[in-house]
Amino acid sequence: MWIMEHKADHKKEGNKKMKQPNMRKLSLLLCLLLLFSTVLSGCGASSSQPYQKALDAAQAYLEKTVTEPVTGSVGGEWAVIALTRGGGKVSDTFLQTYRENTAAVVREAQGVLNTATGYKYTEYARILLGWTAAGGDPTDVGGYDFLEKLTNLNNVCRQGINGPIWTLIAYDCGGYKIPDVQGASETQHGNDAAAANGGTAAAPVQTTREALLRYLLENRTADGGWTLSGEEADVDLTAMALTAMAPYVCGDEMLCGEVTDETLTEVREAADRALSCLADKKLPDGGFESWGSVNAESCAQVLTALSALGIDAAKDERFAGTPEALLAFRQEDGGFAHIADGGTNLMATEQAAYALAAYDRVKNGEPRLFDMR
Repeated sequence: MWIMEHKADHKKEGNKKMKQPNMRKLSLLLCLLLLFSTVLSGCGASSSQPYQKALDAAQAYLEKTVTEPVTGSVGGEWAVIALTRGGGKVSDTFLQTYRENTAAVVREAQGVLNTATGYKYTEYARILLGWTAAGGDPTDVGGYDFLEKLTNLNNVCRQGINGPIWTLIAYDCGGYKIPDVQGASETQHGNDAAAANGGTAAAPVQTTREALLRYLLENRTADGGWTLSGEEADVDLTAMALTAMAPYVCGDEMLCGEVTDETLTEVREAADRALSCLADKKLPDGGFESWGSVNAESCAQVLTALSALGIDAAKDERFAGTPEALLAFRQEDGGFAHIADGGTNLMATEQAAYALAAYDRVKNGEPRLFDMR
């Protein structure tokens, strides 16, 4: 319009020559505007999804509540992961505070954690995950190399199935090379009597990705899942094991290169059976229960596992209603309750938040929650 108004005194022929290219420019501009508005509309639609609103609110709750993040089962690594892997912007101050506080705890313990029980090696795995998510160097956590903390498979397995699960997730989160342990054997799977009973094996057993997966395969329940105790699969442990196996089920080239073809085949078969096990345990509303109660954390672990496997729970009829079942625990303050009639619970909120982050990542075709490479 500006061009046409200021060329009004030109000859008619000149105007005709200019109108045609201007109309093409105008058409192009309209197309671009239409395309741009469509993209914006798509983005708006994504952020308006109930799960996305719940994720945003849970992250806001964590930012407000966890003001001094430090290593721990709550208020530490899981909050860091929920915030850094959920698509939002996390302040550098928050991450630095976590690193400084956690480094101080490690230094005070002289690099040896959980001395009260002496065998919960998941403490090291959890810090390795949180430290990686916070942008830290895993070989320097308060002056200690945490990649070396999980290299003896006998120690890792003393805690039960939890140990190998989270050790595998921790090493895989950064595609870390597992350091060698001098004098260790690779012929065992950390499944000897001493390890199983919480004792100390005479000789160290080298942790490898192959050995961790073999341990999972050899310690399944009869119904195709995993548990800390008893003979029936536990929802949470089965989902966690699936999360650990996900890179190998999905064919992560780098990680699968350290595992035999035979084990990879068995892992994929085990994953199929474990998914069927979870589907059988799903409640009519899509929820799950563990240890006698229907709870948010069990829903969160299942949603995390499905997302790690690249499964959109909303599109898989076996798990219809699971995302909605998790959202049913959402509270007005943005947090999540552990059980339906309970108030906001920090552990439930952290697990729900990172599960929704995992779900959001599969929805948007992004790397799985614990793939931080």
